[in-house]
Amino acid sequence: MNRLIATCAAIVLLGSGSLARAQFDMPNRPGDTTSLEKMRAGTVSYASDVAKHERLINDLARWLAHRLVHPPFNGKEADKKAGPFPEDIETLMAEVNRWCTWPNPNAPPNAMQVEFAKALGRELSTKIMEVYDQTDNRLVRVNAARMLSVIGRLPYEGLADVYLKMIRDKSYPDEIKLFAFQGLRSLLSITDPITPTKHFITSNEKLAEIAKELENYITFKSPANLSPDQARVIQYIRREAVRALAQFKVGVVRQQQVALAKPVVTLLRVATNDRYVPAGDQALPGYGFHIMEQIDAVIGITSMVPDKSLNMDVVAWMLNDAMDDISKFQAKDRSDFQKDMRNKPLVPWKVTAVRLLDGYGLLKKNLAGLPPRLNPKTASDYCDLAIKTFYRVENEGVNAQPDYGGFRTWKTDAARKPKAGTILVDDDTTKVELK
Repeated sequence: MNRLIATCAAIVLLGSGSLARAQFDMPNRPGDTTSLEKMRAGTVSYASDVAKHERLINDLARWLAHRLVHPPFNGKEADKKAGPFPEDIETLMAEVNRWCTWPNPNAPPNAMQVEFAKALGRELSTKIMEVYDQTDNRLVRVNAARMLSVIGRLPYEGLADVYLKMIRDKSYPDEIKLFAFQGLRSLLSITDPITPTKHFITSNEKLAEIAKELENYITFKSPANLSPDQARVIQYIRREAVRALAQFKVGVVRQQQVALAKPVVTLLRVATNDRYVPAGDQALPGYGFHIMEQIDAVIGITSMVPDKSLNMDVVAWMLNDAMDDISKFQAKDRSDFQKDMRNKPLVPWKVTAVRLLDGYGLLKKNLAGLPPRLNPKTASDYCDLAIKTFYRVENEGVNAQPDYGGFRTWKTDAARKPKAGTILVDDDTTKVELK
């Protein structure tokens, strides 16, 4: 339902338009694809012949991006004499995706591949934005934004600034910002080839800038009088921002000892469905965060390397609130499905359970190095409870009936109640009133 509503909202952007500010000639297919393929494979260096390779990459970027303003990608019927293999937007996006991934996806890129990716990312993002900014055809603009999200797979830091501009600039509607969030999610998922627990983006200032923009969007206070359909559209688009924020490798972005951004705090707010925020400050009054937003937030929290000032007993206490919501939703999906198999589950429970298992397993592993003052033992015990539960959901899917009682009685043990009132040690800006 959410996808359908969001799609309907995006259709507002579609329609007949004209090329009002610029004309883009039909580009020619790059002539020397062999050299391009060798750079993509990391067997030829971009730097070995900069003039030649820059021209080839420019030709490739023009071929991929400028075709968007021509049939059939602009909504008009393609010339049937164009060839025996019909193209559509899916074949074009698949072609873009191919150039943005490596021939061997299981091996980290070498230096020559990274060199190629940076050059391609720079040229492609420039030409895609040219198409978006210099055309009035609404379908072309949507497809350009979609293409921009696809190239987030390239390890090119400059893409972050392109996405941030789209998020900040009010001239880009939320249906377009959705693709910027998707691009950021891909960009943030790219790891450093030497240290997988770090981002390939090395600047903590840039990471903090990204985190803050995502946090601002996620926690933006919407009007209280929205209709259910309007709320669902917000949840659908906002989920992409949550998923991007959940890609952060660390819960707190620091420059030396100074906290520049605290993505874990925002994700805990999402996971707990704004339980710890005054009613007047809730992001979506009357509706809150969707269960899929909560699940993505939990996965993000558990997958992060815990900050050395994170009160893990507070985190476990708050994750328990999220687990209560997740368990109730799974029970409702199960009940509806068993009453009538046409009631398809709203959450893909087997896949979701695998993701949650991975997250809790990683958190338990990362807790081993934390000092006792952060109460990692409490959180570790909680991880055991979650892992036991979701093993069963992984095996049985929506029909699973795990014993959720352990989560509901968690708070009845006074020994587990955190003594600290802040998520981060001695940080009053992260204060929560535990319920």
